[in-house]
Amino acid sequence: MLRRKEIKSLLSTVLLLVCLAGCKQPEALYMRRTAIFFDYFDTAIQLIAEVKSEEEFKYYAEMAEERFAGLHCLFDIYNTYPGINNIRTINDNAGGEKVTVDKEIISLLCLAVEGYHFSSGLVDITLGPVLSLWHDLRRKAAVEPSHAMLPDFGDLSSAYLLRGMEDIIIDTESHTVHLIRPGMSLDVGSVAKGYATELVAEMLYENGLHNFLIDAGGNVCSYGKPLSTDKQYWSIGLQSPLQGSYNIMTHADIIDVVYTQRESVVSSGGYIRFYEVDDVRYHHIIDPRTLYPADGCLATTVITSSSAYADLFSTITFLLSPQEAFALAEELSFALLIVLPDGSVQTNTAMVKYLQSKGATPNP
Repeated sequence: MLRRKEIKSLLSTVLLLVCLAGCKQPEALYMRRTAIFFDYFDTAIQLIAEVKSEEEFKYYAEMAEERFAGLHCLFDIYNTYPGINNIRTINDNAGGEKVTVDKEIISLLCLAVEGYHFSSGLVDITLGPVLSLWHDLRRKAAVEPSHAMLPDFGDLSSAYLLRGMEDIIIDTESHTVHLIRPGMSLDVGSVAKGYATELVAEMLYENGLHNFLIDAGGNVCSYGKPLSTDKQYWSIGLQSPLQGSYNIMTHADIIDVVYTQRESVVSSGGYIRFYEVDDVRYHHIIDPRTLYPADGCLATTVITSSSAYADLFSTITFLLSPQEAFALAEELSFALLIVLPDGSVQTNTAMVKYLQSKGATPNP
């Protein structure tokens, strides 16, 4: 797990511009409240809600945190928990017995299979052995930067041979998962956080909270509107991958602002989780064609109604060429913004509508 101080410094790939000042108060006396949950999905998670009382907010914040905690345990690939069969349990039983799991894991894995086909195999959750090699060295470099090193390519090649989506048997009726070959392991980082955010958001809405945002480290899910202001849309700033930490006074690292009511905004990029070897940055999104970090763009942002699919699509489009990414966005009808290696920004028509002002000027 990241230390709390480190998590705060990452608090979010997509920055929420929700401290809107100078707005007239509507008749209904709503207040804006924020809670931050640590230690789930290796990031800090914000819940920002429009409520009528502190008691109401506390009720929903506790509900959200409990659900995030449970989903974190289920989707964890690094740790086991008493009485729970999770992704780590599946990996530990590779080549052995099938594992009975909760329905949320089955749904997550089925979503990942869709992503595999959407991406023509580029987003592959069975690439776990390769990703583990990079992950371990990135964590070691965080502790001892002077000893940072790259994984041996022979080790990467051997780990790559353990992949194989065809070797996952997912039984949706019996809720079992079986990895056929020993040494296989799943890494669900391409979709787990977005899917968890979607499940939490749906739960909050169904229980009566209708105006809120969840920011799970670059996975922003919005419902309703900011009732404590006269704005009709939530305004969400998109962080530039070319800048350092966010400067709230100058907005120096904001590419643009999108306006949403019932959408999810998810960004992928190599500017948060990375380490350096000989002054070269190596991020966490690995291209299975090279076994090295993808370098086709600096960041992608996707907007669609589903947080799970937005998470998946942002990873896919980061790995595709820009031309392929925009073709996929057209085919699947989602909004897409890409920051190219030279810092220029490209968008599709669907994204343009979110970048246009809707009577809500951000004013921190």
